[in-house]
Amino acid sequence: MEHLHRIEENFHRTLNSIQATVNEGNSAWMNGCMGLLGDMLLFYRSNWNLSEDWAYEEMIKILKEPADLLIAAAMDCEQRLWSEAAAQFANAAALINTGSQYQIMAASYYRKNGNIKNAREVCLGLSMQQPENQGALCELFSCDVAERFWPLDYYELLAEIHHKSPPRVYIEIGVASGKSLALARSQTRSLGIDPATAAQEHLCYNSPENNPQLYKITSDDFFASRDVIKEMGRLHFDVAFIDGLHHFDQVLRDFINLEKYAGPDSIILIHDGLPINARVAVRDRSTWFWTGDVWKVIPCLLAVRPDLEIITLPFFPSGIALIRRLDPSSHILERQYDSLAQHFATLEFPDDWKERCTMLNVHMDQAAFNLADYLPSKGWS
Repeated sequence: MEHLHRIEENFHRTLNSIQATVNEGNSAWMNGCMGLLGDMLLFYRSNWNLSEDWAYEEMIKILKEPADLLIAAAMDCEQRLWSEAAAQFANAAALINTGSQYQIMAASYYRKNGNIKNAREVCLGLSMQQPENQGALCELFSCDVAERFWPLDYYELLAEIHHKSPPRVYIEIGVASGKSLALARSQTRSLGIDPATAAQEHLCYNSPENNPQLYKITSDDFFASRDVIKEMGRLHFDVAFIDGLHHFDQVLRDFINLEKYAGPDSIILIHDGLPINARVAVRDRSTWFWTGDVWKVIPCLLAVRPDLEIITLPFFPSGIALIRRLDPSSHILERQYDSLAQHFATLEFPDDWKERCTMLNVHMDQAAFNLADYLPSKGWS
């Protein structure tokens, strides 16, 4: 009941934000809050078979403008997996209100329904009128991703791991809104580390059956100041997910620290391993859609640690690297950390897609990928 109460509180908090934006007349921020609530509804329905329709009904009571009600209808269709109907409602909203945020939302639903051409045309038109419109640019990048990547979100990979082979210990570096952490099930001891958001009041998502241990400190501080084995309750973790500070040197340090507590079957997942273009793949952020230079950790590990098994999977929106055959007794990365950080800092991002996939060891054949091949067949050691 405690878990369900937290989920309900998260919905109430989001509804209050929508009400505040309506009162202020801030349509741009309101659309963002509505999008969050729609994603929350989709998340719980698809991952937990949990319907929270009461929250949708409360949102309908708050909204006043016809265009916003149509966007709400699109969100409801999306959570029910009616992508074509969702796109039609969003398009109707954009016809009623020609504001850029409604155009971008319509483009997003076009893309999700497979109509990438229309989505791109809408955003290109907006970009010509408003060159600095980050929402339009973000959606254009998403269109590029949709054309090259698998039609699966990286949350789907994490959900499949938690469903098919629930880890006994799951460590997450970079909690953000708590969405990926909320996939953990009752069998799992989950640890979430984030200096900004690893506190219940910052989470928008909670697992209906798991209560994570949250550490509102940097990952460096966590590994330096905590008895990690005591915090895990076991000698090693089973699955770890790195999605924190999007800087290569920090990701490398997180990998080094995690590997010390790996078991024979442990795997480490690293988000943002496959940027869609050079503009989002830089260390200093200039766009909403941004991966940082996380990608550099993959060629680094491939070069220095050939004993590791590393594949990069093209999951939306920016890929995820899966690493196993970890070796806690290896110290080469730690010994050479400074020189590696300096050397790979200058590595240039390939413009050519094939060259990029080769450098990052991308596995493009979706039909040939079977997650079971990377999970222990007899359970975690």
